[in-house]
Amino acid sequence: DILPHLKFAGADLSQVHEFVSTVTKDDETYDVVTALDEDVRELQQDLEEHNDIGLIIIDPITNYLGRLSMNKEDEMRPGLLMPLAELAHRFKVCVLTVGHLNKNKEGELLDRVLGARAFAGVARQTLFCTNDSEDESKFAHVIGFGRNSKVQGLKYRTTSQQFEWEGNKSEVVLVEWCGKSDIDIGDAVNTPTKQSEKSANKQVQVLMKMLLKDGPVPSHLVEQAIKESGIVCTSWQRAANKVAKSRQIAGKKAGGWEWYLLTPEQAEFDVTQRKPPQKEVTA
Repeated sequence: DILPHLKFAGADLSQVHEFVSTVTKDDETYDVVTALDEDVRELQQDLEEHNDIGLIIIDPITNYLGRLSMNKEDEMRPGLLMPLAELAHRFKVCVLTVGHLNKNKEGELLDRVLGARAFAGVARQTLFCTNDSEDESKFAHVIGFGRNSKVQGLKYRTTSQQFEWEGNKSEVVLVEWCGKSDIDIGDAVNTPTKQSEKSANKQVQVLMKMLLKDGPVPSHLVEQAIKESGIVCTSWQRAANKVAKSRQIAGKKAGGWEWYLLTPEQAEFDVTQRKPPQKEVTA
């Protein structure tokens, strides 16, 4: 039951409505599992009665497909997903469906969505959640956009607290938001970093800050320092790139690279340098 969780989080339960499907037999009414292939009309009636609904959550959507097959594109798109999209557009409501990932780690990130391609294709945006590769805690996670969005992902942690609801005690999961994340959500989902690699990456980043605090250091000296410190990192450059940047040393055309800490002023300069030159337009 999600209601205790919402109440504990401070939600006004008078503004939360639970959609329940029922059948009537011999003048008796029974609750049944919602089958959205047939019950979308009833959902529409609920939206018409409560004209202030702003969010519909279906978790997980694969539990409420009715007779539709989750893997068949020709059933999922016209039979369920497009009707939900039309409801969202008509009533100006956000429809949030929760799904899971398949085991295929090849190809595009959106191909990881379990079931028919329409689950990702019909949605306006697809959000992915995974472990935070930059944090050693197994309760640290990242949520990011899956449609090549330039918007940064968000870090968050989950915690558990006991809560009493109608005389019963239950463990309730709370979310603590921890700011923006720079990780590539595709890499984080498809190639999650093992705990040992997370630790090595963190060690590299701490060492980089120490080495570069007084100014740029040639790349070969950085690599030498990492080896001498005993850090075993599969890709130290990638880990280092989280806290520093590399560039060619002025005056050296080959083999002359150095690492430097990225100050706010340098970051702004680098952004302007990456922009393509503007073409002159003559009348």
